[in-house]
Amino acid sequence: MTRHRLPSIAHALIATLSLSACSLEKEVSRVAVPDTNLTLVLTEDEKRMFRYHVLVDGKPAGEPGFLGPHDIDVSHKPMTAVEGPLVTFTWRGPLITQFVAFDVAACEMRDSRGGAPQKPKLGAWGVDLTSLDTAVKPGDDFFLHVNGGWLKTAEIPADRASTGSFQDLQILSEERLKTIVADLEKKPEDRLPVEERKLRDLYDAFMDTATIEAKGLTAVRADLDYLAGLKTPDDVAHAMGSVRLSTMSIFNIGMGVDDKNPNNYSVNLGQAGLGLPDRDYYLSSDAAIVKTRTAYRKYLADMMALAGVARCITLRASSAG
Repeated sequence: MTRHRLPSIAHALIATLSLSACSLEKEVSRVAVPDTNLTLVLTEDEKRMFRYHVLVDGKPAGEPGFLGPHDIDVSHKPMTAVEGPLVTFTWRGPLITQFVAFDVAACEMRDSRGGAPQKPKLGAWGVDLTSLDTAVKPGDDFFLHVNGGWLKTAEIPADRASTGSFQDLQILSEERLKTIVADLEKKPEDRLPVEERKLRDLYDAFMDTATIEAKGLTAVRADLDYLAGLKTPDDVAHAMGSVRLSTMSIFNIGMGVDDKNPNNYSVNLGQAGLGLPDRDYYLSSDAAIVKTRTAYRKYLADMMALAGVARCITLRASSAG
């Protein structure tokens, strides 16, 4: 399986660019969270792009977050709320309400009960030289030079499809979310605010596998019937563009920084529609790739059979026999 990891040197370059971009911003709001050592600073650039910066004891804690050119009322300081492990900042505007919520487990927060403050987990800074493979010359293969040492020892966890620094952050976030939900489960029903009750109920419904299995495909049957009823290329094209279904297309589309002008954002389109990494996985006769391709065919048949497609149910049964 492919291991995903951004080269360590690239991290340093991105951090430098981020700091440079901040120099164009002006501060429009600053709010200290009561009973904590946390401060939120809202900044605005010349394009009315808003960013929020979390400070711990007056120092930045992580990268700034992006709010975008929303119609928010920055002339008034946002309301703040501290509820368990969450701190929420809310701005009210004429059209929308914009809010930012984050887990204070990632920051140092003074315990209101008089306990010792928690230390933030900031990790190691700088370039990770232990990941280098000095046997590979940078000019021959820069990726392997930077990451070769890490690639030789990295292992993909049994319950994951990849590994690396971003996967580590994903796992850490999942553990924090579990803590948040566990704290909500401990609260009496009548003490839960509406939003917290929604969060707890959503998580409980997601984990209620017995009810999910009992209902089967009932909740998605209308959507599956719609897709099964597509007859023409125009029908498929319309389905690919369905906002309601969030369907995939032959194109990937997303927002990013303009490669030719870093002060602007651009709409980026790229090839999509492949379930396997690239063309070779579909055509190569390499033994390992052939094995992957065979497993992929079985996976597709299994998914379609679970969706109730009759022909795939038959294929799945015959392959099992």
